[in-house]
Amino acid sequence: MLMNLLNTEIKISRGDTLKDPAEIYPLHITIREVIENPSKIKGKRTEMRYEPYRMAKNEELCLIVYRRVLAAIDWVEYLAEMVDGLSTDDRIALVKSCFAPLLLFKCSARTAMVTEKDDILCLSNFAFVPRNIAKAYTDTYHLDNSLVERLINELVKPFRKLKITEEEVVCLSAIIVLNPMAKDLSETGIQKIS
Repeated sequence: MLMNLLNTEIKISRGDTLKDPAEIYPLHITIREVIENPSKIKGKRTEMRYEPYRMAKNEELCLIVYRRVLAAIDWVEYLAEMVDGLSTDDRIALVKSCFAPLLLFKCSARTAMVTEKDDILCLSNFAFVPRNIAKAYTDTYHLDNSLVERLINELVKPFRKLKITEEEVVCLSAIIVLNPMAKDLSETGIQKIS
């Protein structure tokens, strides 16, 4: 099981295109369309790497969110196969439930793993945002209200202190995705993932 999760993480992070995210996103399709016809996003997944090579540009913040939505869908799809399949509605419920927690967890865990800097949060596009994001950007979208600072203080620092490993990251990712308390999850779905 652990090897399957590690392989899933590699497949999802690798991506399947070298195009600039600005050329790809936003995608004008629904989660349901992606789940029912995965070929609609073939060639639309950019590589996800968390090394802090540069500060993210303001316009990149939304593009990162689109890529993370695809990653959440991919996680749900791979894990649905491991639990003997889930209905489309259950998979949609899991994507909606896991997207934000998975994004925040991954950015925090990867930051702890790739850098000792205590004033940045690494994003999935070889970039980072500073602790005091409001001073760096005119519009911080979903990272406002001291979220970056709280993530650094409440998740990155403890993960760094614990020396979180790749194995722990993928296991915790699976736990986040397979949330039996996800809103709109059917009784059958709850039983399969519990």
